[in-house]
Amino acid sequence: MIWPLAVLLVQAAPLTFQAVSAGPNANTCALTTSGAAYCWGINVAGELGTATRVESCKDKAPCATHPIPVDGGHTFTAIAVGAWHACGLTASGDVFCWGDDQLGELGSDAPKVACPMGELTVCELVPVTVSGARRYAAIAAGGFHTCALDASGTAFCWGVNADGELGTDSTGESCQWHGDSVQTVPCATAPRAVSDTIRFQAIAAGFDHTCGIAVDSLLYCWGGNQGGELGLSGGGSTKRPTLVMLNAKFAAVAAGGGKTCAIKSTGVLLCWGSFMAGPDLRVTDPTPKPVGDSSQHYVAVTVGGEHACALTSQGTSFCWGEGRQGQLGIGGFGIGGLVHVGREGSNEPRKVSGDRSYKTVSAGGQYTCAVGSDGALYCWGSAQFGALGMGGDEKKSKPEAVRFH
Repeated sequence: MIWPLAVLLVQAAPLTFQAVSAGPNANTCALTTSGAAYCWGINVAGELGTATRVESCKDKAPCATHPIPVDGGHTFTAIAVGAWHACGLTASGDVFCWGDDQLGELGSDAPKVACPMGELTVCELVPVTVSGARRYAAIAAGGFHTCALDASGTAFCWGVNADGELGTDSTGESCQWHGDSVQTVPCATAPRAVSDTIRFQAIAAGFDHTCGIAVDSLLYCWGGNQGGELGLSGGGSTKRPTLVMLNAKFAAVAAGGGKTCAIKSTGVLLCWGSFMAGPDLRVTDPTPKPVGDSSQHYVAVTVGGEHACALTSQGTSFCWGEGRQGQLGIGGFGIGGLVHVGREGSNEPRKVSGDRSYKTVSAGGQYTCAVGSDGALYCWGSAQFGALGMGGDEKKSKPEAVRFH
């Protein structure tokens, strides 16, 4: 039978997502509702989880400006993105990691391969299993370290330990960091237990520190404290879990570069550490202080490079901090979106543009991504190296849908 002027096109149903994780650089990963992992952005260390060179971005850096599937066909229940690596957790409790492994942040003894770009030395381009036979229930990826909770709530960490971010005094190992110069730093190439006595229900990894909420809802942090991110005055780091607020109960915590935010069990949002208070002004305050409207009931928080975002119980997203790249999602770049004249951002939470509600939100280095209540992916902010997943490098000051080929 001949169909005049008509061709039947069968379109695949649009993907729906359950989670997204934006990294401190320009790499992002997300999970579909069926557990398939997609990543996009820069791929200099294999952080997109594929052995295929997809595109070239600025300075010929390998990248993907649209989401691509992670190799291996694994099904994940959670995903976490670090500076140059990412990890996924399966329903059976296995953790797979991929990307840069100079400092042991993948926690795997699998044979290493050369990185896509020569600045980094050893990588895994596809997911490899974290060493050991443990079963995990939660994961978090920091700058150059990774942490996970097993079924009993015991915290394990691996990767760099230069500031005590692994929660242990000494790992007995050292790794070589090939940056501007070669440096030897303490590290752990396999998971190490954080504490024999504290059991955790949630964990968050910052650039050089880690925080966890214990099963009794008390909050502990450890690692670097240069910006007061541990909630301790004096700037000294600690290599063991340290209580942040005496008797305060918490429901969620997020750690970023030199800063920490957490939500009390009452829904009150607190933040502390090092924050930009202007184009050339930084404020360091180790004392946890309330953020935003006390009438709001917050349920989730995320901390990026110089900005942070939170979700209310109604799914409304608020962002604050540095805004010159549009990462607050409030419209405009710089002066046009200010609370205070002369400040290129906002020191108070501002509602993200639009009437959309969100299931989850993740703040990256200079951009933000979220999963809408419709299951679609949305991003805003800097699009360098394809970080927004929309093709090209045009930054966005309001949420726009991530685009698939």
